[in-house]
Amino acid sequence: TVQSASGVPPQFTAAQVAAGKTAYNANCAVCHGSTMTNGTMGTPLAGDYFKRTWTGRTVGAFYDKSKTMPPSSPASLPAETYAAVVAYILEMN
Repeated sequence: TVQSASGVPPQFTAAQVAAGKTAYNANCAVCHGSTMTNGTMGTPLAGDYFKRTWTGRTVGAFYDKSKTMPPSSPASLPAETYAAVVAYILEMN
């Protein structure tokens, strides 16, 4: 699974997950899909593909990758929004 740099599971709150779900639906679902696996343009963010891609990598690396989104306007969301979306994606996995 994705881990923090210290090797422990990431810590996030239910409030972050809830905010992340809202932000994901508003900003990410259009490409990655409403279920994170049914996107027409973006890679899956849940399930086997996500696990194969991100297992053993750090949450920091995943957060940094999230900030490259959306491709047409990278880093256009507040840092807290990216962190919340990452929390939601991790919770779903």
